[in-house]
Order: sequence, then structure tokens, then C-alpha cells
Amino acid sequence: MGVADPRTGGCTAVQRFGSAINLNVHFHSLIPDGVFDLARPGRALFVPLPAPSDQELERILSRIIRRVTRHIARDREVERAVEEDAFAELQAAEVDRRMRFPDPFKHARHSVALDGFSLHAGVRIHEHDRAGLEQLCRYAVRPPFALHRLSQGPDGKLLYKMKRARSGALFLLLTPDQLLARIATLVPPPRTHALRYHGVFAPNSKDRSRVVPGGATAPPAATEGTLPQGGQDGHSSQPPLRALATVGPPASRLGVGSRLHPRGAD
Repeated sequence: MGVADPRTGGCTAVQRFGSAINLNVHFHSLIPDGVFDLARPGRALFVPLPAPSDQELERILSRIIRRVTRHIARDREVERAVEEDAFAELQAAEVDRRMRFPDPFKHARHSVALDGFSLHAGVRIHEHDRAGLEQLCRYAVRPPFALHRLSQGPDGKLLYKMKRARSGALFLLLTPDQLLARIATLVPPPRTHALRYHGVFAPNSKDRSRVVPGGATAPPAATEGTLPQGGQDGHSSQPPLRALATVGPPASRLGVGSRLHPRGAD
């Protein structure tokens, strides 16, 4: 690679739902498609890297599985000492339904699946595609359901139109209580962050100012009626991005990935 001091970073949105308003915890991560070289002082130099191969994705997913399995094992030791309540029962029922009706959608490119986990890294955003990056970010932090897809039938039951058909069905038929129960299972644990930053993008990283706009050697602030300037060559100073989605086993569904360069996509 020829980089003396390579560093990377990322931003992860934790999603707890699937398209059927179901409990489905997974991660959407935006990762620069390369590394930052911090060997020299001042602004970090971005070094692009090729897309990960299927073999590399398998190694990454295997490492994720080992770490997640250890983490779940530790949590179970704690959970045994905690009495289950109605909220835990609702979540357990959703997990059981998820195991009986697995996700029917398959990713074809830059994706791997192993032991109930999957890793998708097929989305890449060009550094100048700011609209595509915004679309991708909006997708990663979207709410669990869309009100315009929800309607009420003459019998008082609720119809929810899913974006894509699941097992041949495009609509969910729910009572108001069933809808509330599904929404309740999506409530995250207390004091947890739904958006997290890693590596050189982390708030406490001492090198963050060298890789984000407004850091070391930042351009002058834009005045009213002007636009901020890009890098020294007049181009965007942001690296291309790859969107990564990681999904865990049916019992705990943990994430999804895609590739991005100082660029982005959906």
C-alpha cells in the first residue's frame, strides 16, 4: 500500500427495524474507500483502495461473527439474572417470527452470508455525488415506517403497504394493538446512540481535525452569498465512500454494509 501511517474511520447508523415494521437490528456503515495517511503534519492525505474481494468480505464477516458471539455470550450471563417483563416477551416473539420467516431478499454483488449473518458492501458513492450521498444518509437514518403507506380499512383494521412484496404479500393487515406492539419492540435500550462515529471520525480522535472540513489548513469560511471552496485543485476534499450493511443471525440481526469513496449512493 505504501502508506507509512494508515488510518481509517466511519459512521454507523443502527437500525432496529425491517420493512415490515419488524424487529431487525442491523448496521449501516459509511466507510471511506481508502485510508488516510497521517505520516506528515497538516492535512491528511487520502489514499484510495480497490473494492474488497469476496474473500476479504468473508474474512471480515468471520471476524464480526466471532466478536458478536462473544459479546452476546457475555450479555446472556447478565440477562439470566434479570426477570423478563412484557417488553422482553414482545421482543422475543418478534425474534421467533423472524427465525421462522427469514429475509427473502438476497444481495448479489459484493455480499457474503455465513452462519445467519450477512455483509453487503456493494454500494459506492463518488466523491462528487453529494445528492447520492444525501440520499444514502437519509436511507440509513430513516424512521421505521412511512405514514403515507398506512391506511385504515372499513372494519377498523390497518393496512400497511410494504415497499417490496414478502412471501408474495405486499400488505400487512394489523389491528391497532398489533401495530403498537410492533412499534414497541423497536424502542432502543436507554442511553444508547443510534448514530456512531469510528476511527479518525470519532469525536475524541486527536486526528479528527486533519480529515474533516474545518480542521487543519481549512479554507476560509464562506461569506454571505458565496459557497465554501473545495480542495486545492478545486475538487471536493471529501473521500469516496462505501456503504456497508451488516446483518446478524435471525435471533439478533446485527448489521449491513456498502462501500463509499469520498463519494456516496443508495
